[in-house]
Amino acid sequence: MNYEKFIDKIKEFEKFKARAYICPAGVVTIGFGRTENVKLGDITTEASEDKWLRLRLARDEKEIRSYLKEHGYKAVKEYQIEALTSFTYNCGLGNFYKLTDNGNRTLKQIGDKINAYNKGGGKVLGGLVKRRAWETDLFFGRLEENEIKDPTAKDLQSLLNQVTGSDLEIDGKIGKKTIKVAYDYIKKGVNNDG
Repeated sequence: MNYEKFIDKIKEFEKFKARAYICPAGVVTIGFGRTENVKLGDITTEASEDKWLRLRLARDEKEIRSYLKEHGYKAVKEYQIEALTSFTYNCGLGNFYKLTDNGNRTLKQIGDKINAYNKGGGKVLGGLVKRRAWETDLFFGRLEENEIKDPTAKDLQSLLNQVTGSDLEIDGKIGKKTIKVAYDYIKKGVNNDG
């Protein structure tokens, strides 16, 4: 999925609000669903909330990747990370840990449980039902945009950067550094599995 499209989808679900308000769960909220460091009476701008949203999504994604690796989840797809990042942004890390049953659920079980988190203030909310359905479809790869039809060198480098923590230069061709990182990563995976 295109990251900007992913951000736009989160914004669509969250709906920007410049003035702080109390959400259905009884939490003071502002911007694109921000609940950190906000109090009633606060006013914000769309530009500052866009910046905050991106930082928060990056922070959540990093924690999710680390947690999944630490708990032995293998072959996690990028769209599954995106679904879990959307979920975590909306529900918080505590609920992400509950969703995985502290690392005891399989990926399929995690995906099957996403829809259960559809309440705010104890009531099922239509917006959350819709969001959880989208996250579930994203998690299971049922959205057309999940798959890269013809991967390019840039796609490979981006994927390697995400899974290895490297900072490869994306120049449109596969260079020696990219090949070495890919080789080392794949070899490490083969050695760890067999």
